[in-house]
Amino acid sequence: MCRQLPMFGAQRFADLFSWAASPILSQYAGERTVDGRNCSLWNASMSLCASGDIPVELNMSVFIKGTGSAKNFNSTYRFFGALTVPDFLFQKPSICGSFVPPCENGRGLDPVELDAYVFHPGLSVADYNIEDQNVADLAGDALFICMDCLQNQSSFIDHNYSLISRYILQVSPAFGQYALCNGYPDTKPPGPSCIGGDPRLVGKEAPFFAGDDESRCREPGWPVGSFQAADFRVRIGCSLFWRI
Repeated sequence: MCRQLPMFGAQRFADLFSWAASPILSQYAGERTVDGRNCSLWNASMSLCASGDIPVELNMSVFIKGTGSAKNFNSTYRFFGALTVPDFLFQKPSICGSFVPPCENGRGLDPVELDAYVFHPGLSVADYNIEDQNVADLAGDALFICMDCLQNQSSFIDHNYSLISRYILQVSPAFGQYALCNGYPDTKPPGPSCIGGDPRLVGKEAPFFAGDDESRCREPGWPVGSFQAADFRVRIGCSLFWRI
């Protein structure tokens, strides 16, 4: 799957430890030994023990929203010499220059009815539609809802989910590549914004990318469910809204 991340701006490597080199952000806290290695400890909102420019141990706490508590993470690092990466590994694969072909088992067939659900923020009807939004069948959206509730992601990219919408759609069963679509008119930057996908076709994939080719061409009725990327240029069908 060849995708870029437009909502995060220019893609680049970030130095996870650069804060420790700034006297404004960090404070020297003495020497210590980690796994037999001597290192200097630098404290800020997290702590880093480093041997010169080489990280040895990183400790940080992440506040878990809604729980009133924080989760602690500890990482240790050990390097075994320099690694030379061949240049060809940085080249864009040739497959990224074209779309995947439509599903053969859907070619030439009439449109089929798709019973689609989407869990989304409580925006007004004027601000919300499913163009360039990800929808799913019942099993697929149930999985997404459970993941969102269990992980408490209400303040992440797509925030304040409070409505479930149901759509009855007519789509071609010749599914194309699934697109990751996120964002709404009130997100920053405003959405929706899609990663990958095929603008000609409705995309499809199984949750967690399960199966060959992300199970894009699997026949209906698979119990794991599927997500459909709603790359619809013409919106059809009706919707039913209810609060949860």
